[in-house]
Amino acid sequence: MHLHSRLSYLGLLITALAALIIVNIPSRYTAQTRAASTSVNNAAMPNTGANAQNMSQCSVIPDVPVSELQSVTYWEERFLDVWQYELDTAGPASQSGDSWKLYNLGYSIDANVAMLQATGKQEYLNRALYYVENVIDAAKPSSSLPGSSFQDAYLTWPNYSHPGKGNDGEEYPLFESYMWRYVTYLLRVIQANDELYDDPDIRARYDNILAFTETNIFDKWYDRGPEQYIYRQNTHMASHWARIAMDMAVLTTDSTQQSRSQEIVDNINHNLPNYPSGLRPQLQPNPLNPCALWWSDEWGQFEGPGQDVAHGNAVVGYMIESYENNIEWTNLDIQGLVTLLDGVVWPNENQYADTVDGSGQGSGWFNDGFVKLGRFHPDLQQRLEEHQVGQNTQLYGNLALNAKILIDGQPALADSTSAPVENPEEQQVTSFVLVNADTGADIRVLSDNDVVDLSLLGTSNISIRAETTPAMVGSVRFGLNDETVFHVENAVPYTIQGDYDGGQGYYAWQAAPGTYTLTATPFELSAPEGLSGTPLSMTFSVVAGND
Repeated sequence: MHLHSRLSYLGLLITALAALIIVNIPSRYTAQTRAASTSVNNAAMPNTGANAQNMSQCSVIPDVPVSELQSVTYWEERFLDVWQYELDTAGPASQSGDSWKLYNLGYSIDANVAMLQATGKQEYLNRALYYVENVIDAAKPSSSLPGSSFQDAYLTWPNYSHPGKGNDGEEYPLFESYMWRYVTYLLRVIQANDELYDDPDIRARYDNILAFTETNIFDKWYDRGPEQYIYRQNTHMASHWARIAMDMAVLTTDSTQQSRSQEIVDNINHNLPNYPSGLRPQLQPNPLNPCALWWSDEWGQFEGPGQDVAHGNAVVGYMIESYENNIEWTNLDIQGLVTLLDGVVWPNENQYADTVDGSGQGSGWFNDGFVKLGRFHPDLQQRLEEHQVGQNTQLYGNLALNAKILIDGQPALADSTSAPVENPEEQQVTSFVLVNADTGADIRVLSDNDVVDLSLLGTSNISIRAETTPAMVGSVRFGLNDETVFHVENAVPYTIQGDYDGGQGYYAWQAAPGTYTLTATPFELSAPEGLSGTPLSMTFSVVAGND
């Protein structure tokens, strides 16, 4: 249901209770953690994803005013110092026709798109488009490549220079998907901003790249076999395709591709058709700090050191873009990632873990994933300002975008848009409906001071749906107890923990016994943003028979 949401950003005030500090951070950038200031229930957690009830006890106060952060201008100056060097290396790579060189080229595309979003300057857009168009111009029919095992009509690139594979002339989905996740994101940014999308020259270039992507990236590898080439054997390789598919669900107008894109994202997030897991169930509390996330790169594996940090960047980058578009991942997930970087992977300056359990000696490479977490926490952003590893345009571009979001509350150019609804002041949440998340069946309409007895329901997998007038609003923000932003829904049905398959299935809210105050507020736009309508607030209790 989230896949067709169109994100916009909202600045909101977060009250730092203990220190009484107020920091202006956008609504999708409010995860606040610090490894040294955590309190957590260490109860055993099943292998079905990190326990939100326990992780919700992990909280912290932002301790760095955003006024102390380096500005966008500062990072742009650093970026421009090495921008020519980037062109001197990435330019020839984009023209090479060598698929292995696409791998590193993706970093330069991400760098320029981040700086575009931070500044709104079209020279960075033109640089990114230049790289992508060069790559497309260098593509050749698979049937013309002697080393290709596919020999079909799709346009593609052979490998000429991989350090381990040599000049084998083969096609590799990893090299293409590694770069193309940044290409589809570039297209999203263009689509979401009228000053770009309505420009005739930019629109023509956008249309050409999208058409190429639909046929020679998405269809090509899906037709060749999704279980082998899209649902990859480990988390980071699959996350590339989840990110591409998430973007294609918004970009393409082809109904078959839209359906396939949604299916790919849902499968990779929850239940792969060829492996016994998905990203959501892979996430576990970290053995070194239960307020941080841990996962293995091997599907269905819940022991061992876990994902290596270098490749884990891809998983983190995917989760962040998904979160920013209200797909799957929650504030608690982002909180767990921030704590993972701040307290486990990077416990001290110049000390970097190799894997997400904090073990081994890593390189400190954060540029294409972990660095983006700085936009959620000013203290982490300040640490990243002094980071000495990977000082290139990708690092500077993402630190500029982080700064823009933290200081101004939103990017100069967002990656999705919202359409206003009519008469937003007349919107209201009218009722809460208790739902059996196992079956999707309504149980009853909740009333104030209601008691939900899980033993009588026959399941602990429940959800709550907010009913609104009118039936479709811009978004609904759920607040739970003291957490003002517990979850945001941008499309019907508006559920407390999200839904899938077009609202036919509900993700379970694992509510522990206790008393809850739930507030749902309708908004004019997604994210949520714009004028708010009339909220509904209700207190109820959850018991388990003997409570």
